[in-house]
Amino acid sequence: MNPKINTLFFDLDHTLWDFEKNSALTFKLLFQKHKVDIEIDQFMMVYRPINRAYWKKYRDGDIDKEYLRYNRVRETFVALNFDFNETLVVDIVEGYIRYLTTFKHMFPHVSEVILRLSSTYDLYIVTNGFKEVQHKKIAETPIENCFKGLINADEVGYKKPHPAIFEHALEVAGKRPEQVLMIGDDLEADVLGALNCGLHAMHFDPLREYSHQKCPIFNCFSDFEERLDSLYL
Repeated sequence: MNPKINTLFFDLDHTLWDFEKNSALTFKLLFQKHKVDIEIDQFMMVYRPINRAYWKKYRDGDIDKEYLRYNRVRETFVALNFDFNETLVVDIVEGYIRYLTTFKHMFPHVSEVILRLSSTYDLYIVTNGFKEVQHKKIAETPIENCFKGLINADEVGYKKPHPAIFEHALEVAGKRPEQVLMIGDDLEADVLGALNCGLHAMHFDPLREYSHQKCPIFNCFSDFEERLDSLYL
């Protein structure tokens, strides 16, 4: 173990929990149920950037979560020139909330890595996701009991990269910033947010979209422990 780092903070969506895969499976289920004639791959191709933009607005405090939930779906339907009514939007959004957490796909190698690390490090989840669903995403999975706590932006009142959520997480964990490594997929929220608060950081980039010198980058959890060991050198 690094003589300094004894605690790991993990983002959840897009880092441990494969949001894109689970989200696509949920929409596919709902489209079949409500007879929505859109190919799921076509829908997700349009939905992903729209969803990302809405999450940025939500993180910046420009919109609330209800606006995010309904309008990202509505805007995707409009972009696809799909003929819809508001009842369908409500049915899709409410069904999405109900069924999303029934899908439990993690990124490759997450479960075995987390299980090993939990015997050596104190593990926490620090997430901007909605409190009513985040716990359910890891429930009944191999990693459910690996974390000492889940720090949620909804409950704290501040979202990453705001310093307050990292300060709260440090208080919950009883750690100093230099003892903690934050791991996440979002450069602004996870990496820069953590570094600005004095934490160490590692950037998960499964699509190989980034090249920077802010912190170590890894593309698959099969490489994570090796990158973690390199911090000791």
